[in-house]
Amino acid sequence: MKTNISSLLDTSKIHMYHTQSLEKSAIAESLIRTLNIKLRILFEVKNNKKWVNILQNLLDECNFKDNHRSIGMTPSEVNKSNEDLVLRTLFKQPREKKNTVKF
Repeated sequence: MKTNISSLLDTSKIHMYHTQSLEKSAIAESLIRTLNIKLRILFEVKNNKKWVNILQNLLDECNFKDNHRSIGMTPSEVNKSNEDLVLRTLFKQPREKKNTVKF
């Protein structure tokens, strides 16, 4: 099984990438979840499960139309001039708890 997948990836010139970062995994999982939801809605509306013809439209919608909550803009709006702002927004450090006096 593993050799079949490896040979398929090689012939398709696809590089398998593994991440050790929870943040990067969360971003990818969020996109997968969003696409899954959009696909399920379209499957029900169109009453068929042919996803090959609609996947590119859904990806374009996610990249160019949908405002992503995590970065506060669409991914297509991210560029070199605002990449620092996006990184700070996306990977902001959690606020430290203030020590409060309990009576």
